[in-house]
Amino acid sequence: MLTRYKLIERIRMVIYNGQPSDDATITFELVNEWLNDAIGIVAKANYVESIKLDGISYLNNAFYSSFSDIAITQDNVNLYKFQLPEYPIGIGSNEGIASVVVVNSNGNVSYDAVQLTTNQVSYVRGRRTPPNKMLYYNENSYVFLITSVPLFEFTASVRLVSAGDSSDLDSILNIPSEYVPQIIDYIVKNLLLERNQPVDLANDGTDLSPRQM
Repeated sequence: MLTRYKLIERIRMVIYNGQPSDDATITFELVNEWLNDAIGIVAKANYVESIKLDGISYLNNAFYSSFSDIAITQDNVNLYKFQLPEYPIGIGSNEGIASVVVVNSNGNVSYDAVQLTTNQVSYVRGRRTPPNKMLYYNENSYVFLITSVPLFEFTASVRLVSAGDSSDLDSILNIPSEYVPQIIDYIVKNLLLERNQPVDLANDGTDLSPRQM
């Protein structure tokens, strides 16, 4: 299994054409910052390719992560909300969220909530909440749950497009293996560009002229 550490190590070796020295400026932390952006780009590419090839928009399962025990608060009558643990990468959150369920204190899991489009939200808001049904929509980093069932003793679980745990370099990367070369190429090109930028030793706040570069 490919971990963040192993991929970052490979990327640094490509940039330095071998084992980097101890004082190398392109550190593990720096490469790790670029990694989520790169994974987001290949996730978007996979999404677009699926439409072109199959006529259906979907993502490879390897791009998804599940998060649980998310606190739910009441926002209004029959309306609850919780904050996403992270924003889905690569594509919009409407497409980036695969499933939403709630779990009670006894560990019982609900059926998947039904996602609403923007137009459907406006329609549903002015009508009676369907009994024994849970609907949801998202705004920015929040997911809103429409249900007549009180959710005070519940937590939420969500499955969404994620780059995995960026704080743990030993975590397994959520990417299909065929996209690894694209990720390496994207990060190497950007970090080499950043590394080759001229340094303004005067530090006077003015840009370097073309001749100085």
